Amino acid sequence: MARQSLMFNDYPVVKFGSITFREVFIILQYDKTPLIKVMYEPTVGYTTSVRAYHQDGTYLATAEGEQLISTPEGRQAGIRLETRGGVTACDLAGKTLFELRRIGADTVKISAEMYGPAGKFIVANDEYFYVEDAHGNNRISGGTMAKMYIAIRVKSRGLEIALGEPPVD
Repeated sequence: MARQSLMFNDYPVVKFGSITFREVFIILQYDKTPLIKVMYEPTVGYTTSVRAYHQDGTYLATAEGEQLISTPEGRQAGIRLETRGGVTACDLAGKTLFELRRIGADTVKISAEMYGPAGKFIVANDEYFYVEDAHGNNRISGGTMAKMYIAIRVKSRGLEIALGEPPVD
């Protein structure tokens, strides 16, 4: 069944750009909004959840595994999710926002060139992860983050990395 290709029995390893995340619940969050996270569904197991935004910051959709849940704005903009050649891609107006690719039994790789809330630009490729924050640009290359609640949180007033427990704002 094609839908199962992004489902995992055990907690998956997530490769987002050049960074590896092991046992991390939220990979990327903007203020209080998780943009990329691992979620558990009792009937099927673990999968990823990725939120998509327009360049102006309008929330368009969430991709949960290979299922796209669009907002009315997302449907009007023509956002779509499709699987081709083993890659699940989210496209908007002919441009790929992000791709999810299963690598082996327990790993999913996410590549992205997309926007977050407030129009923050996010890039994740084989070389680096890049995000805009209130103070400018942040670029992180390589490494592993493990056993934490939130790995990277972009805030309106700065950037936080490696939050072990749910943050109290």
